[in-house]
Amino acid sequence: MKKMSLNNLITTRVASELDRVALIGENKKLSFSDLIGTCSYMHGKKVVVFISDTLSLVKTLVSLDGSAQAICPISTATEKKELYHLVSKNKFDAVITDLNKEDLEVFTLSNIEVCNLIDVGLNDKKRTDPSNQYSTWLVPTSGTTSLPKLVSHTLESLGASSLRQTKISPQNKIWGQFYDFTRYAGYQVLLNSLLNGHTLVLSSLKDSIHKRVERCAEECVTHISATPSQWRKILMTGEGAKRIPLEQIVLGGEAADQQILNALRSFYPKAKITHTYASTEAGLGLFVSDGLAGFPARFFENSEGLAEISVRSGKLFLKTTSSASNYVDGNKFKDSQGWIDTGDLVRVEGDRFFIIGRESGIINVGGDKVNPENVRHTLLEHPDVIQANVFGKKNPITGMVLSANIQLKA
Repeated sequence: MKKMSLNNLITTRVASELDRVALIGENKKLSFSDLIGTCSYMHGKKVVVFISDTLSLVKTLVSLDGSAQAICPISTATEKKELYHLVSKNKFDAVITDLNKEDLEVFTLSNIEVCNLIDVGLNDKKRTDPSNQYSTWLVPTSGTTSLPKLVSHTLESLGASSLRQTKISPQNKIWGQFYDFTRYAGYQVLLNSLLNGHTLVLSSLKDSIHKRVERCAEECVTHISATPSQWRKILMTGEGAKRIPLEQIVLGGEAADQQILNALRSFYPKAKITHTYASTEAGLGLFVSDGLAGFPARFFENSEGLAEISVRSGKLFLKTTSSASNYVDGNKFKDSQGWIDTGDLVRVEGDRFFIIGRESGIINVGGDKVNPENVRHTLLEHPDVIQANVFGKKNPITGMVLSANIQLKA
């Protein structure tokens, strides 16, 4: 991909459809042409984007790419300890925010210039030429088992799967937002929509699942990407979920078990159902749409152009075209041949293989190593169980004991 800013890519790819609605917020809509513009004040700076309003967040990201040296969007729902960890380990110049002063202590203590969103110009047309610098995108990891790290991506690596489509579809696809746009999975939805001329129905992190489903039904959303856990919650809304005219269902972020795949097929018999495997470091590695849990073993030989796959000592290794370069602290996660240790365990059964959870998540119970993800999937097979969270608790006799929080059907 030629080094172009997000502004230029949108202009080039969407072209004659720039008047099409790009974003639908709760009280406002923006066309693709409304998004075009840059923020010259942030030129050459390392910028944290800490914005609660989703529509403003997207507009700011488009404006910064190709102007700022580095862009680091961080969710405003991030815990203070994690936020301080992320900003204190990196030399940022400024933060763009729509929050009040009392919510910004972490930035002021770190001597980062605080810029109110209202006062920052996002529509400067002077720096939209292709000669602009190539911005680095800093993406936080999930931090599931430790404090999150920042991973260095480029627009090229983040948008690799989005740019596989070379022509804009004449039929507008309408996506619903269920991922945080400051995380890798959120970027996949956002960039796929922006770079392919689709309309995106936005939601707030504070919105309830019922509110999100209702908005998707009202706006006639045709495409949704969400975790299996989120899909279970969507289906729990019953008639509300059935009102969404879905054509494409994507599952990611967690292993998709057969129960949720079957439930979605029953609920949306006409929709295409795809489940994926991706990570912040490796990018998008695997996807399949055959309606079965796990992935075909033939992917070990050919994963259909997305990644090379290797299993070593029961762990999944990937070599992808959409991988990040390294951690911001300089630590590397690729070996000399470009292979990435995902840390996820693999089980092979017949002609399928299954991602069964992270090696770091294994719980030692009296000397027996227990994979909590296996237990979770077993619990979810019960017809009365909607959600399950399996974890370890300290125990004076066995060291750890297996525990679970379980949500039952009403």
